Amino acid sequence: MLLGYCTVNEVEESSPCPTPAFRHPPSGNGLQMDKILADARLLVNRLKAHDVTADGLVAQSQGLHKRVEAMKQVLSTSYSNHVCLVMPV
Repeated sequence: MLLGYCTVNEVEESSPCPTPAFRHPPSGNGLQMDKILADARLLVNRLKAHDVTADGLVAQSQGLHKRVEAMKQVLSTSYSNHVCLVMPV
Protein backbone atom coordinates (compact mmCIF):
# COMPACT_ATOMS: atom_id res chain seq x y z
CA MET A 1 0.00 0.00 0.00
CA LEU A 2 1.20 3.52 -0.77
CA LEU A 3 1.42 5.96 2.10
CA GLY A 4 -1.74 8.00 2.34
CA TYR A 5 -3.58 6.17 -0.45
CA CYS A 6 -5.64 3.01 -0.57
CA THR A 7 -5.27 0.57 -3.37
CA VAL A 8 -8.28 -0.45 -5.40
CA ASN A 9 -8.44 -3.83 -3.59
CA GLU A 10 -8.48 -2.16 -0.16
CA VAL A 11 -11.29 0.16 -1.15
CA GLU A 12 -13.36 -2.69 -2.53
CA GLU A 13 -12.77 -4.80 0.59
CA SER A 14 -13.94 -1.88 2.79
CA SER A 15 -10.83 -2.05 4.89
CA PRO A 16 -10.10 1.00 7.01
CA CYS A 17 -8.13 3.60 5.14
CA PRO A 18 -6.55 6.57 6.98
CA THR A 19 -7.25 8.98 4.13
CA PRO A 20 -9.95 9.29 1.51
CA ALA A 21 -9.62 6.54 -1.07
CA PHE A 22 -8.17 7.37 -4.43
CA ARG A 23 -8.00 4.88 -7.23
CA HIS A 24 -4.58 6.21 -8.23
CA PRO A 25 -2.07 8.36 -6.43
CA PRO A 26 -2.03 11.92 -7.77
CA SER A 27 0.00 12.26 -10.89
CA GLY A 28 0.90 15.58 -12.49
CA ASN A 29 -2.40 17.11 -11.40
CA GLY A 30 -1.48 16.98 -7.72
CA LEU A 31 1.87 18.53 -8.42
CA GLN A 32 0.21 21.20 -10.55
CA MET A 33 -2.19 21.99 -7.72
CA ASP A 34 0.73 22.27 -5.29
CA LYS A 35 2.43 24.66 -7.70
CA ILE A 36 -0.76 26.71 -8.04
CA LEU A 37 -1.13 26.93 -4.27
CA ALA A 38 2.52 27.89 -3.83
CA ASP A 39 2.14 30.60 -6.47
CA ALA A 40 -1.04 31.83 -4.80
CA ARG A 41 0.76 32.09 -1.45
CA LEU A 42 3.59 34.01 -3.10
CA LEU A 43 1.14 36.40 -4.75
CA VAL A 44 -0.72 36.97 -1.49
CA ASN A 45 2.55 37.85 0.23
CA ARG A 46 3.46 40.24 -2.57
CA LEU A 47 0.02 41.86 -2.42
CA LYS A 48 0.40 42.33 1.33
CA ALA A 49 3.79 43.98 0.80
CA HIS A 50 2.36 46.23 -1.93
CA ASP A 51 -0.56 47.12 0.34
CA VAL A 52 1.84 48.20 3.09
CA THR A 53 3.82 50.24 0.55
CA ALA A 54 0.67 51.87 -0.81
CA ASP A 55 -0.46 52.77 2.72
CA GLY A 56 2.93 54.42 3.30
CA LEU A 57 2.64 56.41 0.09
CA VAL A 58 -0.86 57.55 0.98
CA ALA A 59 0.36 58.70 4.40
CA GLN A 60 3.27 60.59 2.80
CA SER A 61 1.00 62.27 0.27
CA GLN A 62 -1.42 63.30 3.03
CA GLY A 63 1.49 64.77 4.98
CA LEU A 64 2.68 66.71 1.94
CA HIS A 65 -0.85 67.94 1.27
CA LYS A 66 -1.09 69.27 4.83
CA ARG A 67 2.27 71.03 4.44
CA VAL A 68 1.20 72.65 1.17
CA GLU A 69 -2.09 73.79 2.70
CA ALA A 70 -0.19 75.24 5.69
CA MET A 71 2.19 77.09 3.34
CA LYS A 72 -0.77 78.48 1.40
CA GLN A 73 -2.33 79.67 4.65
CA VAL A 74 0.90 81.34 5.77
CA LEU A 75 1.32 83.05 2.40
CA SER A 76 -2.25 84.31 2.27
CA THR A 77 -2.07 85.55 5.88
CA SER A 78 1.25 87.31 5.42
CA TYR A 79 0.12 88.78 2.09
CA SER A 80 -3.09 90.16 3.57
CA ASN A 81 -1.20 91.65 6.52
CA HIS A 82 1.33 93.49 4.32
CA VAL A 83 -0.89 94.85 1.58
CA CYS A 84 -1.67 98.50 2.01
CA LEU A 85 -4.99 99.71 0.87
CA VAL A 86 -4.87 102.69 -1.45
CA MET A 87 -7.54 105.26 -0.69
CA PRO A 88 -9.05 106.95 -3.66
CA VAL A 89 -8.13 110.63 -3.94
